[in-house]
Amino acid sequence: MKQDTFSNRREGVDHRAGRLHFYWLDALRGIAALSVLLWHYNHFYFTSADMSFVDPQGFAHHPFYNVFWLFYEYGLYAVQFFWLLSGFVFAHTYFNRPTGNREFLIARFARLYPLHFLTLVVVAILQFISFNTLGRATLFENTDLYHYVLQVFFISGWGFENGNSFNVPIWSVSAEMAVYLVFLFLLSQSFFRERWGQLTIVVIAYLLTAGLDAFSISFWDHGIVLQCATYFFVGVFIYNLLDQFNGKSIVPVLVALGVLAFGIFGLYRQALSLDFLMTFGAILYLVACVDKLGVPGGRLFAPIAAITYTVYLVHVPTQIVIVLLLDYFGIERSIADQNLFFIGYNATVLSLSALVYRLYEKPMDKAIRRYGKRYLSGQSKSGPVPVAAE
Repeated sequence: MKQDTFSNRREGVDHRAGRLHFYWLDALRGIAALSVLLWHYNHFYFTSADMSFVDPQGFAHHPFYNVFWLFYEYGLYAVQFFWLLSGFVFAHTYFNRPTGNREFLIARFARLYPLHFLTLVVVAILQFISFNTLGRATLFENTDLYHYVLQVFFISGWGFENGNSFNVPIWSVSAEMAVYLVFLFLLSQSFFRERWGQLTIVVIAYLLTAGLDAFSISFWDHGIVLQCATYFFVGVFIYNLLDQFNGKSIVPVLVALGVLAFGIFGLYRQALSLDFLMTFGAILYLVACVDKLGVPGGRLFAPIAAITYTVYLVHVPTQIVIVLLLDYFGIERSIADQNLFFIGYNATVLSLSALVYRLYEKPMDKAIRRYGKRYLSGQSKSGPVPVAAE
């Protein structure tokens, strides 16, 4: 990859790593996490376990609807943006430093698994309590051994599941895990460092996704993983395109704005997958350009970005606790319409996420990396385990 020619005095440079840190993309990550949090607010209105994700009464009665309507109505699409952003961040992390297969896998395990396993166990305990007090599951079904095993091995989003289970949001991270393995294989292939190689992977993933759907071919529930792969490798490709932006020519920005306009028009007209790719891809590129220009202020969002994964996995267990209590004491779910309930719930999720990140997630991450470093040093003269991409 080309070396960054911008001044190291700009805000976005991480002097310890000598690499650009995309602080404004951190802000986008925070907005995406907020989108999922608000979209899942409709869980409070589930009248039975595992019902439709769309509130049958609509969203207009949700608290502060006039302010957060976009998140209430369309927050589910933040998952696709997370996949896109992951590809970009992985390219930035692993294209600029050598890493072995074992280093990569240890870093991924340390970053993702401890919190996943903790929240899985917590939800399993909560559902056990639910069955013993209410005689049914709370919010989501499929709390059997089969789905628990799928969750333990991080494959609950690979198409083997029979619906939502345990800590539901992990499905999208599970799909990413499959794509990470493909990314790890491609890292050792020279063509993958070239734009044409990355674009080839994108085209293959997109054609497989669209083609299999068009011809109703399904040898397993392939849609989630292939869709994730498409967004992820578009993110990788966008990172490579960012090399052409040097802050002097506005042509790349104008092209990105054109793609954004075309994508938004497509969403308004038909909302196909290609429209989402163009819209989210253009937004990602434009914000990355803002970071590369060193526009100040982005660093303020770093603490929010740090806990996005925590918020993603903590909010559903929090909801299950609240709904369990509401149903046990016979309190109407309509309490969720109240502004104070909304504020209290979201403040609880954010505060709890910050505590979990500080007291559990981050220490576990560091401990596993230290152990992995010692293990690899004993096996070979391997270098230190790299900091994992978020």
